[in-house]
Amino acid sequence: NQPAIQTALTRPARILVVGDSTAEATGAGLVAWAAAHPDLAQVSLAVAPGCGFVRGGEVPSDGDEPFQVRCDELLDDELPDALVALQPDVVMMMTTLPDILPRVFDPSVGPLTPVDPRFVEQARVDYLAVTNLILTNSAAHVVWIKPPLINPYWMDVDSESRDPVMHSVMEGVMSEVVAAYPDRTVLLDLRTWLEEQALDHDHSVRPDGIHFGPDGSLQVAERWLGPELVIEAARSVYTRHRGIEHWG
Repeated sequence: NQPAIQTALTRPARILVVGDSTAEATGAGLVAWAAAHPDLAQVSLAVAPGCGFVRGGEVPSDGDEPFQVRCDELLDDELPDALVALQPDVVMMMTTLPDILPRVFDPSVGPLTPVDPRFVEQARVDYLAVTNLILTNSAAHVVWIKPPLINPYWMDVDSESRDPVMHSVMEGVMSEVVAAYPDRTVLLDLRTWLEEQALDHDHSVRPDGIHFGPDGSLQVAERWLGPELVIEAARSVYTRHRGIEHWG
């Protein structure tokens, strides 16, 4: 079916990027790439700094200005509205830090991290819920992104943010979500691609060690991520048309 899938998309792919500031930075490159290739894609962003997909509780490191209120607005209001208004073929989900930081769900228990099964269970519920929201309210396919490992300001400071174990647990949650919805979800491994290209430690690509700079994000979009998302968009359209033919 590969040739049919490749020819299914007869218009620009509609791509919606959802997530935190790393999604925003990555999405900026996709927007620039799409502007240079309007026949291939249209890219929209629904993003907010500090917003992952684990819901509830408090992140102590947020301090006096917790991000959760803004994150709830993004996922409860802006995302559903965008699904209706934009009718995306693909929704790209990306977060790097918010969902691995210690979080307090119950003050009597204290902060939990992704190495605690209670944290993982809450994350699993929330990741499945947001995926189900997208699949139920749109015809889009959901693309989860495995983010690159980070090194804030390239200072080599040990913290949860640099712990590969923390990241691997959440990647396992993403994989479980994809396994639950295999026909309409996929996990793209941005980390491995970046490492294979020897860009993972390139300071010019991620000047602060976390976010892609404008040139870096455009490079990622042009060389790999943009085409991969268009392929998944074509799969989405092909699946949709096959369904119409089957039931028609």
